Amino acid sequence: MTRFWSPGGALVAGLVVVLFMASSAQAECGGVGDFDQAGNPLECDISGRTDSGWGFSVEVPVPLKGCRPDPHGILIPLSERHGDRLMGCSGSYNALDRENVGDSAQSFIEYTLSDGLRYDSVQLISRKKIRLGGLPAERIVIRYREKGCLGEMILDYVLALGPKPEEHPESPSRYDYGVWLETSLDALQQDRAVFERLLRSWRLEKPLL
Repeated sequence: MTRFWSPGGALVAGLVVVLFMASSAQAECGGVGDFDQAGNPLECDISGRTDSGWGFSVEVPVPLKGCRPDPHGILIPLSERHGDRLMGCSGSYNALDRENVGDSAQSFIEYTLSDGLRYDSVQLISRKKIRLGGLPAERIVIRYREKGCLGEMILDYVLALGPKPEEHPESPSRYDYGVWLETSLDALQQDRAVFERLLRSWRLEKPLL
């Protein structure tokens, strides 16, 4: 199911959880749908360095092309458009005024591991502190099998909070960010190499939103 994994995309019972795409942009068990959130035909023609508008940019790895089904970010299919292997990046407002990216990571993990309606099985593989474009970040790896879908998948998900506002340094970060890889177990090694290129390309920009 096509979605943006976003640390600040939606609130359920006080937890920060995934932001799901509108149904018009969803594919059955992965991949990118044929329409954007507004119901318009979705073109996957983004290449090169792309500014998200949320205070970051990324370089879409050659020869891949990105799609923008939602204003929050970019999806990058790793095989055929409707396949279940893809990368993505997103930005959103820090709606819960999180002060620490570890809190966002913990909420995401707790919600995902308890989502029995969506998953037949879900397991936390690893969690570690890294940096994303110079920002403190956490990297979470989850192994899962969605209901109604064939095969187990890996989610490799990096979360970060944006810098504090210069005019109010005592305030929480204005934005939160996510960058992720979803892939099959047999394609993990090759797809993770491409994902590392995407992570290295991530950099801060002046927000437009």
